[in-house]
Amino acid sequence: MRKTEQAHTPFSARAALTAALILGLLLVGVIWMRQNELRAKNDALEAQLVAAKEVQAQLKEELAAPFDEEYVKRVARRKLGYCMPGEIIYFNDLDE
Repeated sequence: MRKTEQAHTPFSARAALTAALILGLLLVGVIWMRQNELRAKNDALEAQLVAAKEVQAQLKEELAAPFDEEYVKRVARRKLGYCMPGEIIYFNDLDE
């Protein structure tokens, strides 16, 4: 009887070692995939941050601009769609 018990012990240890190895590899794979996802998300957020900083710089320039008649005309044209008397504005709504 003892020989059969000894024969099963190495097999069980080998099976446990194999299972632990597979579990370890699976865990490493999951961690690696999650790290790649987080890295991609971080890159996207950094790009979004750069774009937001560009918009912020542009808005700071507008805020620092003098509030004179030329500024009022420029804002009225760009943001409100106003035009000067006798001026014709053409819009290109075709996709290029």
